[in-house]
Amino acid sequence: MDKTKLKRILELEIKINDAKKMKTLERIPKLNELLDEMLVFLEELQDE
Repeated sequence: MDKTKLKRILELEIKINDAKKMKTLERIPKLNELLDEMLVFLEELQDE
């Protein structure tokens, strides 16, 4: 895996961890958004 993909994974993990610290009503939509972003990224990896 190249550095840009690893960097993207790390950035997503940091965003997810930050979202976990939010208040519940703010956290749920943010986590859904980030999980969708992660899913798109994983699908892109699978296609390679």
